[in-house]
Amino acid sequence: MWFCKKEEQKTETVVEEQKEETVSAGEPAYAYTAVQYDNDYQYFDGKIQCVELTDDGHPELKEAVNNYFSKQIQQFNKSCESYLEDSKKANQKLSKDEEDNVGAENENVYDYTAYYSYDIYCEVTRCDNEMLSIKLDEYSFTGGAHGTTIEYGVTFDAKTGEILENSSFDGFKDIVKEEILNRIDNSTEEATSSLFEDYKDTINHHFEGG
Repeated sequence: MWFCKKEEQKTETVVEEQKEETVSAGEPAYAYTAVQYDNDYQYFDGKIQCVELTDDGHPELKEAVNNYFSKQIQQFNKSCESYLEDSKKANQKLSKDEEDNVGAENENVYDYTAYYSYDIYCEVTRCDNEMLSIKLDEYSFTGGAHGTTIEYGVTFDAKTGEILENSSFDGFKDIVKEEILNRIDNSTEEATSSLFEDYKDTINHHFEGG
C-alpha cells in the first residue's frame, strides 16, 4: 500500500492496489497502487497511479521511488484543486447562461454540464539490477472533443536510487534520435499527415536539451 505523510492525506484515498509484478531473483520487486482525489463534487474526478517497491533488498531505490511519487501526489493534488475550481466555475456559468436564455431559440445549447477529469497512469518499462524506468501518462479533460495527454518518464539507478538525467545517456542519444526519424520516414502518409512541417527541427531541439 502507498503511504504518504499525514498532511498529504487530507485529499487522498487509496482506492486500488494491483497485483505485485513478478521479477527475476535479485531484481527489484514492485507493485502498482492508485490514489483517488478526495472530493464530493460530482463533476470532477481525479486519480493517480503510483509504483511502490515491495522488497527490502533495494533500500536506496525504494526510498527514492517513494520520495518521487510523494512529490508527484503533492503536485497532483494541487492540479486537482485547480481543475475542481475551474469545473465549478464552468458549471456556474453554464447554469447562468441557461437561465438567461430560457425561451430563446437556441436555449438547448446551454443544457450542458462540464465534466472535468485529471488522471495520471504509469507503466514500468524496465526493471532490473541496473535501472528502474517508469513511463507516466497524464490525461486531462476539460470539455470539448477530446482531452490532453502528456507523456514523460523517470529512470532510477537501481543500486543508488539516483534519478538518471538525459545526460547519463549521451552515448545513446544519436542512436535513439535516428531510430525515431527512421520510423517516421517509414510510416504511412496517413500516419504522418498530422505532423508539422518542422517536426525534424523539433526533434533535434529536444535531443539537444531544449
